[in-house]
Amino acid sequence: MVALKKYTRIEATGLWRATPQMQRREVVVSLGDATLTIRTPSDQALGHWSLAAIARANPGQTPARFYPVGDPGEELELAPDEAEMVEAIETLRRAVDDVRPRPGRLRFMGAFVTLAVLIAALVFWLPGAVRDHTLKAIPEFGKRQLALAMIAELEPLIGPACGSSENHSALNRLGQATGFAHLAVMRGGLNHIVALPGGTLLIPRAYVETYDSPDVLAGYLLAAELRAQDSAPLLDLLETSGTIANLRLLTTGALPAKAQRAYAEHVARTAPVAVDTQKLATAFQRAGLSPLPYANASGADGLAGLTIVPRAFPLIQDADWLRIQGICE
Repeated sequence: MVALKKYTRIEATGLWRATPQMQRREVVVSLGDATLTIRTPSDQALGHWSLAAIARANPGQTPARFYPVGDPGEELELAPDEAEMVEAIETLRRAVDDVRPRPGRLRFMGAFVTLAVLIAALVFWLPGAVRDHTLKAIPEFGKRQLALAMIAELEPLIGPACGSSENHSALNRLGQATGFAHLAVMRGGLNHIVALPGGTLLIPRAYVETYDSPDVLAGYLLAAELRAQDSAPLLDLLETSGTIANLRLLTTGALPAKAQRAYAEHVARTAPVAVDTQKLATAFQRAGLSPLPYANASGADGLAGLTIVPRAFPLIQDADWLRIQGICE
């Protein structure tokens, strides 16, 4: 492959589809040392083709159409004005063919070794690589959309989110005061705070209806944030969903409904893990909140003796807390 050095890191524009049923979309194609990378103009990865496994659907014709070996339904089309990229791919295909083993025992052994390597990659390397790449590639907006989809899947289990616009305004002010952007109080069937991707926290209605002060709920929110830091909700979602669902999310921006439903049931029914007391104490100190209301309500040990400089003003106004307390009525 030394002779192909001049082709590394070139780029072209083309049309790509994942399946015959999908509409073609404009993509940017780049040729690297070992792969052909397909991505959107906004730099979202759509596919990675091995340079050793590219086939042409229409030899000698234009526009040139290529596909990964084993999946003729996925197709990349390159216009005649992208002649440099077409030449690079064709040169590469010829070079691969020249060094391909010929029939006989050597060819059989080579195929066997290649198959073993591919299987090992699929079993041991691919799931982690896809998960890690998806984790980095999903933007904040995409995480928020995933959270909304999770809430829709959770509604049959825990009911819809509570509240009118007035109640939600009060809840948003509590979120601003505690540093949480997306809060929702769920109508029923939930007995602990659930953290979803994008910083969304689902609150059981008992946490707002039972206590006289918002300080207890603030403590539960701080504890939920620490759990989310230790086990990121998006990472948990990807590990629970599996490699195929991860690839679907990476290429289309959405999870299969089955994966959404399975994860929604998983988070709703999984009891929260214990939070490190020292980390929780530090979180209360940074927030300027007394841990006593939360410690008394939750039975958390080790917080009673913590000295906190009191806030100069209440967390939220009493009228806002009363609106939040009535959010599910």
